[in-house]
Amino acid sequence: FIKVIKEHSNDFFNNYIDKFITHTDELSNLVFKPNNLNNLDYISRWNNIIIECNLHQFLKKKSMVQYWKKILNLNRNGKYRHPYVNVDWHYTFLLLNRDIEDKVESTYFTSMFSLKRKKQSVNLLTEEIPIVEKRKYLAHKIFDNWKCFFCEQHDETFDHV
Repeated sequence: FIKVIKEHSNDFFNNYIDKFITHTDELSNLVFKPNNLNNLDYISRWNNIIIECNLHQFLKKKSMVQYWKKILNLNRNGKYRHPYVNVDWHYTFLLLNRDIEDKVESTYFTSMFSLKRKKQSVNLLTEEIPIVEKRKYLAHKIFDNWKCFFCEQHDETFDHV
């Protein structure tokens, strides 16, 4: 995608770059040569690896990965860490954030509907629906013999609900 600006059309260097770009393969890789950075006072590194992207974006992605690592390592998410479980996390997050990312103005306020919908989606993903079983875990002596709220015959499980 090249956008030509009319004001720059008679400039020799602009014409040269435009011609160069049109003949360049769009899938070609950019080669980063750190020895060309001698004029900089410092070079950003992480674990002794040069950070080639915007530092702000790098830190944002790094913190997101650290947060995701903490979430994935929770005991209740252990089933997603197994090698035989193949989850497309990109589409999972798109579905979880479908109301949040659709609107630009949503960054300025919180919609209670979208918050509730996201909570329900996360509960389905982590299979945390059963209420009685959660109560039994928190207060075993009180809720020990309780059954499902709806049928009052079977133990409440995620599959039963």
